[in-house]
Amino acid sequence: MAGTSSCTKEEIVQAYIAPLRSAILVDDGFPRYEQLVNAEKDEESPWIESKTAARVVNMCHRRSLICDIENRSSDLLSKEQLERITKSDLVVLDYHLTPKDDADVLPALAILDTLAETHHANLVIVYTKYDLNKALRDVFVRFRGIDQSADFPSEYDATDLSEWDPEFDADTLFKHLAGDRDALKNLIAKARDDLRRSGVDQKHFYEVVKAGVELWLRKRYRHVGAPNRADALDITRSADDVAVPWIQFKNVFVAFVSKLDESTDLIDALENALLAWNPGVVRIILSYARSRMQQRGFTYEQVTAGAADQQIGLLYHALESEEPDETVRLRDMLRRLFDSVRRELASDSATFGAEIIHDRMSSTPVPPNSTADEKKRYFIERAREMTRESDSQPVGDEQVIASLNAFLCSRDFDASHLWAGTVFLDESSKNWWVCVAPTCEIVPRTPKSGTWQRDLHPSLPMLALRLEVTKKMSVALNEATQGKHIFVRGPNGVVALRVLDAIAGHPRPETLILQDEGRVDADQKFRAYAIVKGAAGEPALDARTFRVIAQLRSEYADRFLHQTGHHTSRIGVDFVSLGEPEKITEDVGAAAPA
Repeated sequence: MAGTSSCTKEEIVQAYIAPLRSAILVDDGFPRYEQLVNAEKDEESPWIESKTAARVVNMCHRRSLICDIENRSSDLLSKEQLERITKSDLVVLDYHLTPKDDADVLPALAILDTLAETHHANLVIVYTKYDLNKALRDVFVRFRGIDQSADFPSEYDATDLSEWDPEFDADTLFKHLAGDRDALKNLIAKARDDLRRSGVDQKHFYEVVKAGVELWLRKRYRHVGAPNRADALDITRSADDVAVPWIQFKNVFVAFVSKLDESTDLIDALENALLAWNPGVVRIILSYARSRMQQRGFTYEQVTAGAADQQIGLLYHALESEEPDETVRLRDMLRRLFDSVRRELASDSATFGAEIIHDRMSSTPVPPNSTADEKKRYFIERAREMTRESDSQPVGDEQVIASLNAFLCSRDFDASHLWAGTVFLDESSKNWWVCVAPTCEIVPRTPKSGTWQRDLHPSLPMLALRLEVTKKMSVALNEATQGKHIFVRGPNGVVALRVLDAIAGHPRPETLILQDEGRVDADQKFRAYAIVKGAAGEPALDARTFRVIAQLRSEYADRFLHQTGHHTSRIGVDFVSLGEPEKITEDVGAAAPA
């Protein structure tokens, strides 16, 4: 990482801790409230951790948290009881929930899995008497999964490789699983002698060790019930030497805290784990904004929805719109409505976000007398420091600016048919296009009778610009402010596409004939005819399949729509040239004719 700009504890508290309202303690050694009430009637069920339970409950109450206890194993919980756990703002989870079987961690891992897949953020404290790093690695493997199909290359079936049981260094192996590029090199280096003795060619060391890692996990982590996958891309985790280990995956953040130290304040430990996670300025601001929406409650809804006449109008528009897909109609209505939410959120969060950014910038002000390029590099470095950037996957300046431009001008496509500004790819020729037909002209509907469009229906003519891929991103970025390129995030990263002719600077419209009214299927594909030259030189229609990649934001789509309309409506005038322009020198100061 180029630098460090860690979030402060106050920022963590405001964004993640202050919004907490409730906690649930999941521990087979803690008594539920109804069991405490009936304790005299149930003398055969002593709760060996009642004092610990009381300490944790009091800890929650000091933080003004509503607190509950659940002590049944996840396989004994009803669907409603499990949902009650997932609805709590904070879960304190005992890692061993099976009485008299300290080796069984599956119930706790099942609850963590459920929390990771919910549709809201979950903060969890795994509270255990056992080794914290062992628990962290268990949870990591459960989240990541194990590739059950991984095997050595078939070339080595006749060797002793099938019996190879690598003794990988666990620390190095888990660094590799977490994305450390050097860790895999170290694993290969340490296994080199064993591989050579087994007759493995050096060119296969990489794939053999990768398969060996999965076999190693299968043997040593059967107890975690890991799914058949191997994907650590969405997982971030702490190093092994931190005071409070932590892991973040999908919608769950887990801090690991020991039960053995009775002086530990669990919420303080959670704060320290979040502080070490250092989610970055943008995520902290978003988390704060999310909590602000919840805190403002009904008043927020009232401000956003507006008066009754506006609400009726919005719903009417969603009901009567010509868009054939009712889900898309509602999405379009909500997009307009959420513009109001966006303004309210920006207003609510601006002060909080501005203070965070100001604190970081004031400690390292812009160097005096900096050139424009130096200032750009300075601000990129400050932005990089304010973002949680993986050491194993450094992000270069070019990638940063390309990604920014893609975000500024395009977004994901989420409609049922093509719109003005829809960017799509010809899957056969690999040519890129952008739709520059007015959206109202390509809504799936039956055209008026007596028109050419009615004769073609359900085919539909559409104007589009053929785009040119700029192979060298730096070239497109250097010309970005000229407005001749668009940037979209494709399957393999950001792509720069030239829209306007490189020399003349004007658009080059072509007509495509859409099939099935230009509807886009579930795979984001549609079919259309391109007008091409036939075998005898005559115009012909060539059926092609296109894949939608992105949607230009409205102002960018409107700009190219306007430029195309201006270009197609140009007026030609008749003049006579004396000679080649480059051979004629204009005499600007020549005298007027006598």
